Amino acid sequence: VVLVGYIFLPADIQERVKSITRLDISYNENHEIGDSSQTRVLIWITGIKIIKDYPLGIGQGNIGEIFPAYKMKALEEPTVPHLHDTFLQIAVQNGWLGLAVYLGWIGCYFFYAFKFQGRAPLDRELNWTLACCFLGAMAWGLTEFTFSQQFMYLFYSLLGLQWGLWI
Repeated sequence: VVLVGYIFLPADIQERVKSITRLDISYNENHEIGDSSQTRVLIWITGIKIIKDYPLGIGQGNIGEIFPAYKMKALEEPTVPHLHDTFLQIAVQNGWLGLAVYLGWIGCYFFYAFKFQGRAPLDRELNWTLACCFLGAMAWGLTEFTFSQQFMYLFYSLLGLQWGLWI
């Protein structure tokens, strides 16, 4: 269905799908990444450089101040408000300990989600549906910073529904 659907997409959307999977990287004379067709790769590398220098984190909301000093020359934007990866952003802002706490929270969530049996016949199905939504958000977080205000309203509303199901 996905392959057949792709054929019927407009040409500009087909090109966007192709560009997502194309990863062109060029290196400079010092064998460092000089350019990439995917800006996110350059942003992620910059985030990794920051976390190397600040293993305890740079503090919440300080990406805009620190990023310009670390950004690669190939990045055209003057500043980047987020690192396009929720886990990397948490590590950079809150350090390795902050990332460990976040991953622990995710682990606890899935522990309770898998353990839940439910009282009514459809409780388990609703639980799995909400767990899949949570997992989808975590997967999306690998390529985007998902803590935007609009997304968090929906995200925490769904978590609240699930918590209400559990108690």
